[in-house]
Amino acid sequence: MSSLVKIETVNVTGAVSSVTLGAGNWDSSFSVYLLRYRQLETDSSSASGIQGRFLSSGNEDSSANYDYAGKQFRGYGNVSNTNASNQNQFYLSTIKSSNSCQDNGDLYLHNFNNGSEYSHLVYGRTSNNSRPGLGGFYGGVCLTVSGQHNGIKIFMASGNIDNGSFTIYGIRN
Repeated sequence: MSSLVKIETVNVTGAVSSVTLGAGNWDSSFSVYLLRYRQLETDSSSASGIQGRFLSSGNEDSSANYDYAGKQFRGYGNVSNTNASNQNQFYLSTIKSSNSCQDNGDLYLHNFNNGSEYSHLVYGRTSNNSRPGLGGFYGGVCLTVSGQHNGIKIFMASGNIDNGSFTIYGIRN
């Protein structure tokens, strides 16, 4: 049976431009990690993308080497596919500001400590986003260059993160 070992938690209660997990607190003894975020809210009055980048030696990798794909589920519309190649960040979600708009997600990070493999993640998230229903997403991200990575940076395409709890765990088998 697997168990979670908490590495770091960041709680946001006021406007910040980004949240970084790992870096100096990284524990390289795990082969898989879970980054869990809950109750993410933004101050943006218009829809704004929640984005991410992997960290290498504590610095964000902003190279145009992120590929991602997934399926968007909506309680208020059609199911759709999302994908992009050669981006300088990956997409997590789109959210607006209001008390009823929140995003929650689980990201499973793989190969972050293996410098000869591509680091990648799979994730699922749910959101309540000021539309007449809930939404969800399941997909994956691959950074298509080999290298070791030691964390994740989450940020908004515009605006700030106003609230949320972000925790990264190592998964012990």
